[in-house]
Amino acid sequence: TPRSVSASRLMPEKPHKKSAAGQTAIGKLSYCWLIYEDEIEEYGSYGLSTLDLKAPEYVNVIYENDYQACAGAYADNRYYAYLYMTNYNGQVVPKNFISMNLEDGSIRQVADYSDITTIYTDMSYDYSTSTMYALGVDDTGTKSVLATVDLDNGNYTPIKTLEQGFLTLAITYSGVCYGISTEGILYK
Repeated sequence: TPRSVSASRLMPEKPHKKSAAGQTAIGKLSYCWLIYEDEIEEYGSYGLSTLDLKAPEYVNVIYENDYQACAGAYADNRYYAYLYMTNYNGQVVPKNFISMNLEDGSIRQVADYSDITTIYTDMSYDYSTSTMYALGVDDTGTKSVLATVDLDNGNYTPIKTLEQGFLTLAITYSGVCYGISTEGILYK
C-alpha cells in the first residue's frame, strides 16, 4: 500500500487504540504526520496519525490538519511540527510551527514561519538536555544545518553547517545523535 509519513517517533504501547481499519493495535504505536494513504482517502486531509509497528498497514489519523509537515517530533506529551503547503508551482511555502496536545487534539501556533527561509528535514527531542534539535537545509540546498528550536517561541538557532545533506535525525534518551545522509550513510 503506498503511504508516506514524516517524522515518526516511537511511543509507549497503547493496546486499545483503534486503527483506521477498525482493528485494535497489537504493538507499540508510533506518531507520524500522514501525508498520503490511498486506502483512507475519506479523511481528505493530512494530519497527526498513529502507526502500529507490529501491523504497519493500520494507520489511524487521530487529528486532521490541512497542511503537510516537513518535520515533527514528540516531547512531553505534545507533538511539535513544522507545517507547510505546496503552491501551484510546486514550491514549498512555510506556514507555521505548531504544538499539538495529544490528550485533546488542541493545536497552538508556536510561531509563524511564513517568512522563514529554512526548511527542516527532521526534528528530534533530546530528553537528556530537554532540547529540540532540527535539521535544516542550507541556502545552497546541498548541506544540512543542525539547529535547536525553542519550543516556547519557535526560534530556530543554527549550531553547525554539516559537510553533507541529511534526511533524518534521531536522538536516544541518553543524548546520542544519529542521522542518515542523503547518500544513505548512517552517522553517529
